[in-house]
Amino acid sequence: MVLLSWFKLLGGPGRPPEILCLGRHICCPAVPLATLPACALFVSQASPHWLSLLCLFSCSYSSSQLEVNGLGRPLPSAQVGTLSRMAVKLELPGDIYYDALESYMLTAQLTELMRWQQAVIPAALSLTARNDIFRYARTLLRPELYQLFSRYSEQYSRLVPCPMPAVLPPPDDLASERPSLAEQHAWMHLQTGGGSLWEAVRQTVALLDFEAPRQVMMKQHRQARSFHLGVCARGPLIGICKATPLHHNVCRLLTFLVKHVHPEHRFTSLAVNVNHFTPPHKDTQNGPQHNLIISLSQQDHGGLWVEDPQGKIYLEHQGELRRGEHFSLLDHALVFPAHRNLHASYPERSAPLASELDRFTLIAYTVRNWASLRAPMRTRLQAVGFDLPEDDGPSQSSLPPMLLPTVLI
Repeated sequence: MVLLSWFKLLGGPGRPPEILCLGRHICCPAVPLATLPACALFVSQASPHWLSLLCLFSCSYSSSQLEVNGLGRPLPSAQVGTLSRMAVKLELPGDIYYDALESYMLTAQLTELMRWQQAVIPAALSLTARNDIFRYARTLLRPELYQLFSRYSEQYSRLVPCPMPAVLPPPDDLASERPSLAEQHAWMHLQTGGGSLWEAVRQTVALLDFEAPRQVMMKQHRQARSFHLGVCARGPLIGICKATPLHHNVCRLLTFLVKHVHPEHRFTSLAVNVNHFTPPHKDTQNGPQHNLIISLSQQDHGGLWVEDPQGKIYLEHQGELRRGEHFSLLDHALVFPAHRNLHASYPERSAPLASELDRFTLIAYTVRNWASLRAPMRTRLQAVGFDLPEDDGPSQSSLPPMLLPTVLI
């Protein structure tokens, strides 16, 4: 099992350098520093007073030991099975994992160097593509620090594998004469048919026209924004989110990512949320199907707390302490019963990329009463990549079907 960790060495005249952990282990966040073998590889260094390095090492724990301590690798999506009452971590596909790892490591390196020279860190770095990270570095860093950053990137590229990228689905025709920038960008990536799916999704999401959040509990969060695609529910009414007809290629790209991460997942809707830091709540407008959440941004405060009767982390809800577990979302996706279990954002403000960067998450979920949607609209949603659940019988709505038209919401 290969682990990657991010460290800084600080030293001074007459004393050896000290190792200070700057972040979490990508695969096993809680493996103690003492387990590092002597063969750890230092791959980037600057001066005797400032060293930045990437350690690649083999974990000395067995798989069973890691499972006992709650540190095992996430499950492959095919093994999720019938774990319906708990949150399940999903292992990311190789191409997504290593692309996400590279962008995280480069972002962490850049932000640490910017702190070193006391520069302001742009919040947009959390969703920045690899080439744009270098553009920021070249613009914002002093020449000697930019050389250090470039050297680190070169050595990282030689040491970390680069899996084959996924083959993207074909694009759909642009729906209007003046498509949005995000729709144009998604069409361009799908037209090429290859390249990094991770970068294509993140670049497209950065161009979306976000709105203020719809949830009442988010009204006071001025920095929170959201973008919705697919089926939408407003009380008993079921319709299509207004952005869906104008963003067929965005739908194709985002739904392809969802199915690439978890091919068995069924969903009617997508939400891209920005800076949604929510208190404990349940998604009461959802159907019984689980939510799938993927963190798209490169920061450490993208974690999620999910209620679990056997959990070890307590959060207060309506005057009571509720047990649950925390999931960082840094190196895995998460499937959980959002309609049944309380869940909440779980900021980690002490983490290295905690406070400066925006938090972007992609959620694939199913709204309740979605079966009231008319057949032509179901067909259109399936054509742009939505894997709808099986129709499990009549709608649970108290209104007759003729009063549930397909509306744009």
